[in-house]
Amino acid sequence: MLKSISFAVTFACLTSGAAAATLGFVNNSTTNSSDFASSVTTLGGTLNNSIDFDGMSTGALDGTFYSGSDGVTIVPGGAVGNVTFGAGPGQGNISGSQPGEGTHAASNYLLLGDSPSSLTFNFAQGVIGAGLFTIDAFNSLSYLLELKVEAFTGLNGTGTSLGSFSSVNQNFQRNNLYFMGITSDTEFRSFVFTDLTNNGGDIFGVDDFVFATGNTPAPVPVPAAGLLLLGALGMGAMVGRRRKT
Repeated sequence: MLKSISFAVTFACLTSGAAAATLGFVNNSTTNSSDFASSVTTLGGTLNNSIDFDGMSTGALDGTFYSGSDGVTIVPGGAVGNVTFGAGPGQGNISGSQPGEGTHAASNYLLLGDSPSSLTFNFAQGVIGAGLFTIDAFNSLSYLLELKVEAFTGLNGTGTSLGSFSSVNQNFQRNNLYFMGITSDTEFRSFVFTDLTNNGGDIFGVDDFVFATGNTPAPVPVPAAGLLLLGALGMGAMVGRRRKT
């Protein structure tokens, strides 16, 4: 029986000198995505759930497909396969299978192979949360926790790590969904999903990547006419001071 582990961890943010409260959503495998969404709401963020591969052609992954519409680029590493249509890999080892968050509906998804792999999601602007669903993931109790998610303050997994969280030892076949996500009160620029060892030789899929932007208002630019007026007022004040002396 799995021990219940709390993944609410506070990490020191080395770049700002402040404490970053970072939460991982990997342990409650039937409610991870809803817990993640609630955390985003608490942080005042806005969810974006358009990274679902459905608009992408099947075949080789186009990592820049969502860069214009959503500001997200995807960098694959290792045994990342093609964009495929279907319910999932549907492997036969269903002994001890857990339902997770239900069965993946037939749609486009990204296939990952039977050796170590990674997906790095880079954001055009800082985000406060990110996560994804695995399809048909198998992590036997006889192997190490091999799936991991991690948030970084820099692009491509650089800068300060705000926290990493590993998967539970469960079998989510056949074609069942398992969500892994992170939220943070410090913005991050990249989210890295890694299959560290693939000791089980598992083939699984990834779909429905979600991320959350904060609601910090952008600075309001001063129109050029306003800048000219401010300049004129400043010059007038200087002239006034000179006359008084």
